[in-house]
Amino acid sequence: MNIISLHNKILSRFSQEEQETKTTLQTVTDLLSSALFTEETVRYLQETKEELERRVLIKNAFIVKTTELVQEYMTILNNPLNANIEEKKNTLCEQYVAISSELVEDKQWNIKIQKPLSVQKTVCDVCQNNDPRKFEMDESSNFFCLICSTQHDVLETSQAVHKDYDRVKIVTKVAYSRIVHFNECIKQYQGKQNCKIPQEVFDKLHQQFQTFRLLNDSDNAHIKYSRITKDTIIMFLKQLNYANHYENANYIYYVLVGKCIDDIEY
Repeated sequence: MNIISLHNKILSRFSQEEQETKTTLQTVTDLLSSALFTEETVRYLQETKEELERRVLIKNAFIVKTTELVQEYMTILNNPLNANIEEKKNTLCEQYVAISSELVEDKQWNIKIQKPLSVQKTVCDVCQNNDPRKFEMDESSNFFCLICSTQHDVLETSQAVHKDYDRVKIVTKVAYSRIVHFNECIKQYQGKQNCKIPQEVFDKLHQQFQTFRLLNDSDNAHIKYSRITKDTIIMFLKQLNYANHYENANYIYYVLVGKCIDDIEY
């Protein structure tokens, strides 16, 4: 196995988690600055903030444990292949896999970690040679027995999935009308515009409200969502990567709470 590839996958996952953590941490910090919440909710938010901050320490600890292993592994890759170096490389793989497996299991990341080749004892089928010092490997990952010169194939599999998406941009020309545009702006301001928002958006927002304990225990929407504001909705839309629904924040508020941000009908 190649621990460099695995190391890059883990670092990439850390980077993704860092971005998610940064967004969530900002959300929690903003919520803590509000005076609307009970002591229980504030305590929960504070615990969540501390847990998010601990993620940074986990990454730092992983880098400290693995940096020397990765550097030594890269040094070996740059040297001519022989049995002794291959044995050392497998030892480094075992050490790295032990550390990374614990991390991936704890994080519940979907990263496949293969067992290092050292767990598979190399034995020559012809002369039964099992001394790792009496094998050599070429650049095609083929083992050669130095006693009888028999070639042994060593297969490593790596799986990578690349998804390419074709994006088609359709531009439609529409006759512009100031009156129509003004009326649309008024409706959008009041949250009464004609728009179709997937139910998934409402479901995930509601899930976030529950996670951060922002909902009151009531069947009355006005009471249940009394601590939800337009700014709260925008904040969670940003966290959930629904930036295309920012302009519909008033509408979402209107649907959830049942009242307009500011009713200016006449």
